[in-house]
Amino acid sequence: MNHLVFCRPVLTMLAAAAWMTSVVTAPLHAEVVVGNSFPDGGSASVQPYPTGMSVIDFFSQNGPGVHVQDFSVSQNYILNSVTIQMANATSTAGGFGLSLQTLSANGGGTVTFSLVQDLAGSSNPATAGSYTYTGSAPMAAGSSFWVVGQVGAGGGTYNWQTSSDGGSRYFVIANGSAGPGIPGPLNLNDVLLFASPGGGLLFSVDATLIDTEGALQLALGEQQGVLAGSQTVLGDVNNQLFNLRAGGGEEDDEGGIAASLDEGVVLGQGDGPESPIARRVRRSRQWEAFTTVNYGNLRLSPVSSQAGVQVDSWAPAVGLQRHLSRGLTAGFAVTILSSSQHYTGGLGSLNLDGPALSAYLSYVRKGFWGNLLYSFGDYQISSTRNPGGGLPFALGSTYAYTNAIQFNTGWNFRFQNGTLVTGPFAGIDYLHGSINAYSETGGGIAGMSYASQSFQSLVTRVGWSLSKKIATDFAVITPQVRLSYERQNVSSNGTSVQAINAPFSASGGNQSPGQDYMVAGGGVNFQFSPAFGLLLGYQTQFFRNNLQAHFGSVRLSYKF
Repeated sequence: MNHLVFCRPVLTMLAAAAWMTSVVTAPLHAEVVVGNSFPDGGSASVQPYPTGMSVIDFFSQNGPGVHVQDFSVSQNYILNSVTIQMANATSTAGGFGLSLQTLSANGGGTVTFSLVQDLAGSSNPATAGSYTYTGSAPMAAGSSFWVVGQVGAGGGTYNWQTSSDGGSRYFVIANGSAGPGIPGPLNLNDVLLFASPGGGLLFSVDATLIDTEGALQLALGEQQGVLAGSQTVLGDVNNQLFNLRAGGGEEDDEGGIAASLDEGVVLGQGDGPESPIARRVRRSRQWEAFTTVNYGNLRLSPVSSQAGVQVDSWAPAVGLQRHLSRGLTAGFAVTILSSSQHYTGGLGSLNLDGPALSAYLSYVRKGFWGNLLYSFGDYQISSTRNPGGGLPFALGSTYAYTNAIQFNTGWNFRFQNGTLVTGPFAGIDYLHGSINAYSETGGGIAGMSYASQSFQSLVTRVGWSLSKKIATDFAVITPQVRLSYERQNVSSNGTSVQAINAPFSASGGNQSPGQDYMVAGGGVNFQFSPAFGLLLGYQTQFFRNNLQAHFGSVRLSYKF
């Protein structure tokens, strides 16, 4: 639970200034309510300072002290109101006012009060009860503020109730300076005095928390959401890498598994004057249409002070591919990403939606294979942030863009008449991402503006795969397993957030999970006919600090 810290420093004007402090902590209610929880123990008499009396005479005559009450804040807030407890007034000629002020110490023992804001409320709280004075002032984390009650030049005695925690008579001048260097007359009227037993004044402060740190955590998590979504989108587009690792991709009956299944199609049956001779063209030289559905689940536990996230991504796709020559294949895919991300601690959520366009080339020559892919993603980010304090959710909307290049290569060794294929593979994935700046709507007075951010990810891998073709009555089944070592390096320019209604901001960079990890994957392809196939795939990361990831895919393909 969040707290404001309520303190009662007091300043004495003797030969030198001395401070005494006590701390009271009270819970936040509704938005933010902080109050003195001491029981009632009397009242402080609020009067004008005696005109013409010197500081020395004031203390030598044991005159009434001057008292103000302070409090400090540990986070960023915007003041809403101050509520004070008053007893019956004995004189009301001068009127009453309440203000929020700060205090600074100057050289020579002099202290100065600076007005932050005069609060709006009753100018004559003459009868016992609660009185609320409203305002709207930013209060930065780590700052102390003083609630100062004052009476006008016409005089008057208002009784502000106090707690019973003891105390003495202290002297502070509102909107001016006081110190040993001021021995002369003080012709100030707007000061707060009390003559009854000391103690903390009974009051409460209502303020709204401006959670810049929470907003920064949400912004930093956007990068992880884009990376996780992109990994789901680009997880083996069209399962082309599965096919290459299994020995496919080259039109050669003595080569891969896919080629051994291809009996070809016959074009021209002598029924046209220009093509009287029938000819057989390999089916793989024709078009292949495919549809895939990829799913990704990523869990990032909190790293240092950065919030953890859970990302669930769905990426259905459709595409085409075609052999351009004996060992060269080109493909294209359109993927629609739909990703939801939830933060730990109830911070909020993030949705990522939009298309990605991918194109690739594959080349196979005997045992060697290589694949080059480029992908562009255009995603809309919709954020929902819980600002706390009972405020409505703050909503944000912006766009993210990704440019990705992947290169994978390997070498296949074939055994058992080409039905057993195994060999090493390696790859490198580069992604550049950017997120546009935006401002939230909603969230009451706690809305935020977010700076743009950009980041880069570089993944390198080496591994080994094993595939086996098994002929059955209903399909040729090709299971495949693989294991690889990967390393991901992520760099970012960081980001910053700025409160819309207050001068509060926060900035920082991402804390990345472990860079080095292992990846295990597997899949099964069912080739029901030379034209129609079904492939199921799965991949997971392990031995990675702070992160768990699982990916699955289903692919249907048809050659025509």
